[in-house]
Order: sequence, then C-alpha cells, then structure tokens
Amino acid sequence: MKQWLKQWGGVVLFLVLFLIGLGGFIWFTSRPVELKAEDLTPAEERNTDPGLELSLALTGQQLRMTFVNNSGFTLDSGASVDGNRELIVHGSLDILLDGVWYTVPCEPFATAGVGLELAPGGTVQARMVLSQYGKLPDGQYRVSFGGKRLSTGVWYTAFARLDMEKGMYVLPETP
Repeated sequence: MKQWLKQWGGVVLFLVLFLIGLGGFIWFTSRPVELKAEDLTPAEERNTDPGLELSLALTGQQLRMTFVNNSGFTLDSGASVDGNRELIVHGSLDILLDGVWYTVPCEPFATAGVGLELAPGGTVQARMVLSQYGKLPDGQYRVSFGGKRLSTGVWYTAFARLDMEKGMYVLPETP
C-alpha cells in the first residue's frame, strides 16, 4: 500500500484537484447572469412604425426571426452570413423589470456584416443569435430589429416578445 501511495498519490491528488476545479468552472459558467434594475440602463425609446413587423419562431432551441417591411419606405440594415451562407441576426435584447424595459448588456463581438436593403413589402428571414448575452435568467424579454430609412437616415425598429423559462426560450401566447 505504501508503495502504491508513493507511486500514484501525486497523480490521484492532481486528478482530484483538477476535477474540483473543473466542476467549479462548469458551475460558474452555467449560472445565469444576474440582471438587476439598478445595474442596468433603461432601454431608449426607439422610432417604430406600424408597418414594420418582427415575429419569432422556435425550432428546438434555435430562434428564427421574420422581419416584414410594410412601412412604405426602404430600410437599410445589416446582418451576418455564416459558413453555410445562412443569414444571422445578432438582435438587440431588453428585459422587463418592475414594469420598465432595460437594455441587457452583452459581450463585445465582431461579425463580417452584409448590407440588407429592404424595400416596402419586402421580407427577410434569418436565424437570431443571442449568445453574446450569456445564459439569461428567467424573465420577459423583447428582441428588436430594424433599419435606417434611406431617405432620412432615421433608424426604425420593430419588437417581438421572448421569454426565458427554466433556461429555455419560450414564445408568449398571443391573444
């Protein structure tokens, strides 16, 4: 026994410490971020137009959006394209706390964007990615997408509700 302990004791100790450290890392990174109203910035009021429509759909845990421009003016926006040439949108995200919408902070990210020019009556569909926000706590959220009106340079936005329940995206029931 003494010989075995002398020969393998260091390896066993290393493995135990490694597994404890790995467990702590996994626990720490899997926790939702904490979003408190006093630590967040109230979401800014954005120009909206009744002709802009944003809707969300869920396929498993993949979030897809459809944006329709029935506003009567052309919008210029942006998105990214992944390796499969699929359009990806990194949407803006707000959380509702105590009846007020707050902007959810995100990790900085960079993408190679593509320009989207959407004429009146045009529709764009894309996968929406919110990974830059980390693991979100349960609550009521809204995502936004929009574009700059080409004739005036004013930015217009449409919103869609999204909830988190037990760490999963949930689309709220619409009446």
